[in-house]
Amino acid sequence: MRWSLIFIPLLVMGAARISVDELVSTSVVISNGGFSEVVDLYCGGGAPYALKTRGTRITPKPYATLVRRAKKKFTIRGVGKSSLRRLRKINKAGKSACLGLEPNGTPTPTPTPSQDEGYFNSAGDVTALGKQVFEIPSQLRANIWDGMIIWEQTCGCHELRSKSTMPLIREAILQEPMYFDQAALPDEDLANITAWLLKFRSPELDSY
Repeated sequence: MRWSLIFIPLLVMGAARISVDELVSTSVVISNGGFSEVVDLYCGGGAPYALKTRGTRITPKPYATLVRRAKKKFTIRGVGKSSLRRLRKINKAGKSACLGLEPNGTPTPTPTPSQDEGYFNSAGDVTALGKQVFEIPSQLRANIWDGMIIWEQTCGCHELRSKSTMPLIREAILQEPMYFDQAALPDEDLANITAWLLKFRSPELDSY
């Protein structure tokens, strides 16, 4: 017997039905337990969704609903505090990312970074704090996902390894066998690669 997945549309309060086929996949980066966590999610109508599987059925669930359920569970039972905190971070970052994918959407402005907000924002960009720590020039944009693409095109032939700052990475790639000077790999590209290589760094982890 051949099984096929059944996609169940979801009726959002007062909104049109959302089906899996209407969702667009994206990723956000959140701070979780001292680490930067990459979370895959789905966007529909400017809102973030998770896909829940039950048997052969896949149902889109708004993160706003998951947050409400987790909050209710924590209020009634007093358990699941860390899960609730994580879902809230995903929902907040997801709203901004999903709104930015809408035709006329404008992402929620990112607040001025602080020690508590980490080295990366929800879009994977290195924050001002991150640039200071990683020694990335402030005028350069450094993004995890752009760095991943450049890494795969340029450096993906060997294992992933890194230094702690952009100048140290530059120094390392000038050596044999790469010999990547600024003509071969401009600072604009190296800034993005630095973000990709240091994507798991966080103020909490660095404090240990």
